[in-house]
Amino acid sequence: MRKFKHFVLYSLIVGAAFALAAVVIHLLVAREYRLNVAERLTIIAHNGEEAVERSPRGVQLEAALARALHASDEGLLWQDAHGRTVAQSGMTATGNAVVERMRVDDEGASGWLQATISNDRVVNAIGQLDLGLSFGIAIAMLSGGLIFAWVSERSIARVEATLQRVHRFTADAAHELRTPLAVISGNADPLAFGDDETKRERSLANIRHAAAQMRTLMNDLLMLARADEGVTGDLQAIDVGTCIETVAASYRSEAAGREVRLSVRSSAPLTVYGRSEQVARIVGNLIENALRYTPPKGTIDVTWWGDRRSAVIEVADSGIGIAFENLERIFDRFWRADDARPGEGSGLGLAIARGLARAHGGDVAVRSRPGMGSTFTIRLPLRPQRSAALSTSS
Repeated sequence: MRKFKHFVLYSLIVGAAFALAAVVIHLLVAREYRLNVAERLTIIAHNGEEAVERSPRGVQLEAALARALHASDEGLLWQDAHGRTVAQSGMTATGNAVVERMRVDDEGASGWLQATISNDRVVNAIGQLDLGLSFGIAIAMLSGGLIFAWVSERSIARVEATLQRVHRFTADAAHELRTPLAVISGNADPLAFGDDETKRERSLANIRHAAAQMRTLMNDLLMLARADEGVTGDLQAIDVGTCIETVAASYRSEAAGREVRLSVRSSAPLTVYGRSEQVARIVGNLIENALRYTPPKGTIDVTWWGDRRSAVIEVADSGIGIAFENLERIFDRFWRADDARPGEGSGLGLAIARGLARAHGGDVAVRSRPGMGSTFTIRLPLRPQRSAALSTSS
């Protein structure tokens, strides 16, 4: 129903605009036709005047008047000083014609000369013009209504999708903040009024842990906001190998504690352009995600190489894998699998990784099968993106 209303509304708007244009065209063309007729009429009258002055009598005059005409819708009529018709040629009826009557006063001839042009040619030409304009308005209304309705629906759908994402994002953020706030609130009273030192210490530790969760969530939300804004300002030349080695080194102790082997396989030197801390965050989030879902004795392999356009980084794990129906959902904000370990992660890591990669002109994709592990592939352009870079600095 909404689409039909939009179609009707835009059709009327387009029709009104084209109708106004058609009226202007009609007036201009009709004026031009009438000016041309008036110019022709003046020429015929002067030709007739010359014919009368040179051949003032008899059959010779009618032949001279005939020679002064150039079309079947033209006519000349010569009358003496008393209004009696002396000679005529062509179309002289004045019912549907443009007429010019002039006085001729010459030594050899004295009287009235009437020049006539039929109005049918002008009426027919303007009628054909109006018919063409009417068809044009009808076609413009139909096509314009369809096009504008389609564009409007797409725009509205985009806005609605954005509003839905904002609503869902706000609800999810509120839900994520509710738990640490409840912990802080629940431990505030024992900390303030309790006498047991052990309970006070435990309450303080719980509050600190909840505050750390909130700080992490806020930092993740800020990172997502930056990813949505894109990469602006001076870009840095980033050595991919050095960046990956640095990020992997920060996770080796955690991987060892989980009994997971984390390996990095180097390739030829590669350089990408962007924000080094954001590229590091992309790789770090994927390693962290792999650690979360890889059981003890498992492996995580980080490799990279380059093709003609992109630097390709793969983070492959031997973890639990991802169900087919969840392959795209894992990049949604705050989404977590049902088998995620309780208390680990906010559900923003993969969303941040993809958002930052796209802000750099790249993307993050995933291949996975349940029980067979997952492979996340990062692609980053080798050349700076014009839309992202104001200038490049190394």
